[in-house]
Amino acid sequence: MKRLFLYLGGGLLLLATILVVLALNSGVQTWAARKVLADLPGVKAEIGRVSAGFQRIELENLQWNQGDLEFSLPRATIEFPLFAALRQNIQLKSLPAHDWKLRFTGQPSTAPAAPETAASESS
Repeated sequence: MKRLFLYLGGGLLLLATILVVLALNSGVQTWAARKVLADLPGVKAEIGRVSAGFQRIELENLQWNQGDLEFSLPRATIEFPLFAALRQNIQLKSLPAHDWKLRFTGQPSTAPAAPETAASESS
């Protein structure tokens, strides 16, 4: 009986180790991010690569299209402690992102014309 518990404990430890290794694998993270982005209603989004560790997340080639909004981000590095974020205590340390673009593709909204004043009418 003692040997059975030892094997079960060892098996659970091995399974937990495999899950942690997979969770920290960039390919698995990119797959998961793509799956989440594909399930967002009304959003067309693509991501090239995600790499997340305990202190940093790196994103590459993010394309986000939603309605009249187009956003592209070639590369960003977000630094914050992961364990604090899991407790909903996000303390962003740094977010350098270069060459990002934000574009509105729809027609600009037309503001109502300003009312004419009496002075402009008399000239």
